[in-house]
Amino acid sequence: MDDRCTRTGGATTSDDGSFTIAGPTEGRYRVSFSLNGCTIYFSSDGLTTTLSEHFAVYVKSSDVNLDHRQIPKGMCAPQITGRITQTNGQPLANTHISGCLVVDGNCAETVGGRTDGAGSFAITAATDGEYRLNFEVEGCTIYFSSAGLTATRSERSTVRVEGRDLRLGHRQIPAGVCQHRITGRAVDSDGAPLAGKLMIVRRPLDSAVDRTDLPTSTDADGSFAVLVPSDGAYSFGLQLRDQPYCWYNFGGGALGSPNNPVRVDGADAAGVVLRPPATIEELCE
Repeated sequence: MDDRCTRTGGATTSDDGSFTIAGPTEGRYRVSFSLNGCTIYFSSDGLTTTLSEHFAVYVKSSDVNLDHRQIPKGMCAPQITGRITQTNGQPLANTHISGCLVVDGNCAETVGGRTDGAGSFAITAATDGEYRLNFEVEGCTIYFSSAGLTATRSERSTVRVEGRDLRLGHRQIPAGVCQHRITGRAVDSDGAPLAGKLMIVRRPLDSAVDRTDLPTSTDADGSFAVLVPSDGAYSFGLQLRDQPYCWYNFGGGALGSPNNPVRVDGADAAGVVLRPPATIEELCE
């Protein structure tokens, strides 16, 4: 035969994956099989999904044994596909999306992909099973849920892959989710900038599973900006010194403490000034 099939024959694999195609006439044969609708061809060095790489088997006067061949990981594996747009309707382009294969409540394997210019993505599943999906916008995590997208961990849900592609369709980031920022400066008790300090911005919620810790850092003038997942109250912690290690969580009535949090309500919280009540030496004794 040439690239066009003039005669076809087939067989079904046995429980151990072996097969026998009986009675072909003399000639060259293209050998392929279908896995959940995905066509895989025999090639000179294994298996391929590219037709031009197929290996023509020549049958003359004796049996042809093709030996054992293994499907490479990821070949014809199901994909999780979808499309994401931002709150304003524009595509969420060039953003990494990760998927976690959930086994007994834990993440057994991580897979991932990136959105293209239209916000579309395709993640190759490691195997059938339940997956949690999420992505980040400037460090702010957004989860897939049964209702769409959410920034609250307890509202996230899994999607199930069962032998074929899973199409999640279009999802849009809801208004207020990873949209507003807290901006300001961190200064010492004398008003001098606390430059290059690691900072944790915490959304304190009733449920521990919903608590969100957002890492950021201060610039040379002590300024910072952090994109927060939603409206709410946020407290702050500041790494004043790394050697020896010293971490300060704002307390008492200081702005940024759980008793006096910075509140985000439908807009950016700008001009926040975080000021520890004493010097680094006094706080880090």
